[in-house]
Amino acid sequence: MINTDQGQFRLSIFETGVPPRFRLHFVDRAGQPTAPPRNETYFVQTLRNDGCRQDFAFEDRSGEYLEATEILPEPHEFEVTLRMRDRNRQQSYDLRFTEHDHEHAHEHGAGLKGLILGALHLDHSHGMEGHGHGSVSSALLSNERGIWALKWSFVGLGITALIQVAVVMVSGSAGLLADTIH
Repeated sequence: MINTDQGQFRLSIFETGVPPRFRLHFVDRAGQPTAPPRNETYFVQTLRNDGCRQDFAFEDRSGEYLEATEILPEPHEFEVTLRMRDRNRQQSYDLRFTEHDHEHAHEHGAGLKGLILGALHLDHSHGMEGHGHGSVSSALLSNERGIWALKWSFVGLGITALIQVAVVMVSGSAGLLADTIH
C-alpha cells in the first residue's frame, strides 16, 4: 500500500488462474475502493538481482483497477520503481517484492542462538504479505558495513534497555517495565 494525498493505492502481483501481471488498486481517504484516476499515468520498472530491468505500462480494466500490459516473468523477487505522472507533477515510489512460501514452512534455529535470532527476526524474512513483523534485509547481513551497523544498533538498544531498567527500579513504572521487556 502506498499513501498519497488522495488516498492509497496497492501494487500487487495477480496470478490466480492467469499469467502473472502487476495490478494497481485504488482506495479513497475513507478506505473505500475507488476507480483509477483518469488523469494519471502509471509505469513500473523492475530491477532484478542480476541487474536486468523491465518496464511495465498499465491499462484500465473495467474501471476497477489498472493492470500491466506485459506478463511478469518468474521469479517475483526484485526492486520496483513505481512512477505516477499527471499534467502537473511526477512522483516515484521505491518498493521491494520478495517471493517465498507463505505457509511458514521454514525451520527456526535451536538453542540460545535460535532464540535470539528469532526474537530479532534475523533467522528469516517475510515478503509483503503474510506476516506483519519486520525483518532484516539479507543485503544488510551480507556485507561488512551492514554487520557493523547491526552490531552497533544492538549495542545502542542494549544501553537503552539498561537505562530503562534503572528508571523502572527508581519509579516502579509497570508500563516502562513492559516496554523494557519488549
